[in-house]
Amino acid sequence: GLQAATGTSSAGVINLTVNNTAFRNNFVGIDAAHGSSGTFTFNITNNNLQTNVASSAMAINVNRLGSPSFNSFGLFSGTISGNTIGTAGVANSGSDVGDGINVESNGSGGTTQVAIVSNTIRQVGQHGIFVGAVDANIGGTTPPTLEARIVSNSVSNMEPAIALDGINVLNGGLNNDDVIVCLDIASNNLTAVRTGLRVRGSGLPTRPRTVRLEAWDGVTPPQ
Repeated sequence: GLQAATGTSSAGVINLTVNNTAFRNNFVGIDAAHGSSGTFTFNITNNNLQTNVASSAMAINVNRLGSPSFNSFGLFSGTISGNTIGTAGVANSGSDVGDGINVESNGSGGTTQVAIVSNTIRQVGQHGIFVGAVDANIGGTTPPTLEARIVSNSVSNMEPAIALDGINVLNGGLNNDDVIVCLDIASNNLTAVRTGLRVRGSGLPTRPRTVRLEAWDGVTPPQ
């Protein structure tokens, strides 16, 4: 429906605002991708996205690009809030086999910051909200940092039999991934097929990762 992107090995700068717009019958409704040394800020707010179809389709996709030859990534930050994805009772209207909101950091280095707040997500085929940092061994040795605030979202009416989690956080997808993931997850209403909230690595034998939770020192059990 709409794509805004910077390429790797460039210095492009983007300030993206998408507000109060309807997207229908797309592979990806809104796609924001960042690979340059410049900054990319985005505000994706109050949009209505329906019937995102085809393999791995998603309504909103935010993707920090990785590169084997470039590692000077600029800050990638923004807000995804107040969006309506899919319609309860209308099969595949959010996404036939993909996610409602997908935020992913690929490759080494760089910082991605996102606030995912007060979105309504229905009839998706995989995850309501997916946040992941993966392939951190591509392009250098500096761990990428992904900071995500996921608050007051509503996920339900997921596609039966095929859908998975309301919120899925993947902190590393390869056995040599080294990532830093900072999370603030609160006050979401999640009715999922598999798990409401799932935070984990890929399941492969892995090197230590860092996961930081808001108001947690990493030692004392949270109350």
